[in-house]
Amino acid sequence: EIFERIHEAYELLAQLEHSIPSESVSADSVILIIKTQIIIYRRFPVAVREQKYPSYGLLLKVLAPWTATESVETRQLRDVGLQLIHYTCQVSPLNAKELVRAGGVERLHATLLEGLSQYRVIAGGLVSGPADGRRTSADGLAQQRELTSVVQMLTYILKALAAVCSFEQGRGVLLNHCPAFSLAVVEVCKYAKDMPLAVEAALSIIGRCAVLAELQMSLVNAGAVWRLIPKLLAFDVTLGIHFQEESGRAVFNQHASN
Repeated sequence: EIFERIHEAYELLAQLEHSIPSESVSADSVILIIKTQIIIYRRFPVAVREQKYPSYGLLLKVLAPWTATESVETRQLRDVGLQLIHYTCQVSPLNAKELVRAGGVERLHATLLEGLSQYRVIAGGLVSGPADGRRTSADGLAQQRELTSVVQMLTYILKALAAVCSFEQGRGVLLNHCPAFSLAVVEVCKYAKDMPLAVEAALSIIGRCAVLAELQMSLVNAGAVWRLIPKLLAFDVTLGIHFQEESGRAVFNQHASN
């Protein structure tokens, strides 16, 4: 009975094409619908595992490019859209394949590059401060919240791409975006302290993409080896599950918060 109710709710909520923001449907309504789907995928992954997500083509429409003048609704739509894409791919490999067929990899790749650009700008501002040196504590907190939001979105993107890298067709599409894709993934590995879960997903991408010789060479040329060697040398098998290092605790804490 519970499965039937979940199935009925999923079928209803999956009709995203009837809820794309328009004159008659508000962005708030679409955000609520997407958030409800996220809840279903998080709480009942087994029940929806065999059901292919039917509306990637329309879901991708909410992934508007990052702009300095974007509205709050646009940002919220993009955030929940990326989150839903991540959970659908995490629940079922079939969804990752469907995402590739819908052209989702191209959109995720573009959003990854935009997100990294945003991260550099915001992180650079936090380090250097404003040109006139007059930054209030409120400004700093706002920038920190914005940086946290960008890091979270980058994590969702990379986790979804890690699922895409699990099969040949997905790796082939990503190869078409090299060297930009390889450079972006390797760059993420620089930020282990700031985005440990994103780095974890980036390392999964590197491992899975290395199966394809052309992608492996592209990653090597992007400097992946120089990012991996310090992590290999820093690994200590005696740590067990206690996460003695700061980076390990950061990953553990982020897993708990998600």
